[in-house]
Amino acid sequence: YIYVDWNCSSGDGEGSLPPEELLENSGQNGGENPVILLCHDGGGKETTVQALPSIIEHYMSAGYRFQTVDEVSETAHHRVVN
Repeated sequence: YIYVDWNCSSGDGEGSLPPEELLENSGQNGGENPVILLCHDGGGKETTVQALPSIIEHYMSAGYRFQTVDEVSETAHHRVVN
């Protein structure tokens, strides 16, 4: 097994945020590469669906490409601070 964390969050787990705020949050990756963006699906996430085209456009215009995470992909892991 491999596990993958995220290193950038849309913030949609905090409630129903407007698409513009989700886009702003999604662009704040701190220069991390690769970007692994956390977005949620399911009921109540309609604004995430609305924001997704703009989020994709933002990253594509910055030169990023989208690909499936697999066993040879770079991964993000949260640092544990004890």
